[in-house]
Amino acid sequence: QSSASSASDDAVSASAEADTYFTEARLNRQKSRDEATELMEKTLSDASATEEAKKEAVTQAAAISGNILQENNIENLIKAKGFEDCMAFVQNGECNVVVKTGKLLDSDAVAIQEIVVGQTGLAYDKIKIVEVN
Repeated sequence: QSSASSASDDAVSASAEADTYFTEARLNRQKSRDEATELMEKTLSDASATEEAKKEAVTQAAAISGNILQENNIENLIKAKGFEDCMAFVQNGECNVVVKTGKLLDSDAVAIQEIVVGQTGLAYDKIKIVEVN
């Protein structure tokens, strides 16, 4: 096998691994959200739950809903910039963005940060970008 063919095979393998990462990450994120939602619903429907617990459940549900909206907006805007795939995780006043790219340029990182800031209002130092290729 030629080295060009081997390099091509390596690139295909890396791309498949990245695709697997995004698929698994999306499933894990959805599972976590489903579990949190189920717990909040149980709290709200539990007759013995205190009003304080019910208010906390509603507050948490609103926060999760807001995070989902921000994450979806961030992901869609980043993909619109030409990136093949990405995921955003907004939680506890921070945002982690995982982006599929061969090489992230400084200008790409700035564009991603500006999208996150625009959607979340977070400070630049609260945004982390991770490359997957």
